[in-house]
Amino acid sequence: MKIKDLLRPNILLLSLFGAGLSPKAPGTVGTLLSIPILLAIGTLIEPRSVHYSILILTLTIIAAFLADHVQRHTKVHDPSWIVLDEFLGLALCWPFIDPTSVREIILIFVLFRFFDIVKIWPASFFDTHIKHGIGTIVDDLISGVYATCSFLVVKNFFF
Repeated sequence: MKIKDLLRPNILLLSLFGAGLSPKAPGTVGTLLSIPILLAIGTLIEPRSVHYSILILTLTIIAAFLADHVQRHTKVHDPSWIVLDEFLGLALCWPFIDPTSVREIILIFVLFRFFDIVKIWPASFFDTHIKHGIGTIVDDLISGVYATCSFLVVKNFFF
């Protein structure tokens, strides 16, 4: 993937505005970039609202179709430069945190990255067995659910 490819809207979106082109840890870079994007979205749309849910659902469907198209074209399953799925996974967690709390943002970031890297079942199943766009996206959504559940346990027992 080259910088000039960012001129293509599907690549720009899937790479989260180029974050996925980071030579080291593109998933972590994509997750880090997701934080200010989610903070900005939160100023426009309440993260606990139906509008936020519709936005994330719509982006998820678009991401699955675009990822499938790119993977079929390149013949590469889940290329590392696709990091929109990290954004979507973290976006699932966002309604459950206080976005003014740096501690909560750091905790959800760490938890999400942990579950995204470890890929506890069924995330591992989607990551390895579902070879089209939905598999690329859903494993991160599952990681987001695990991160959210873990966050809520930590928040309720330790904060």
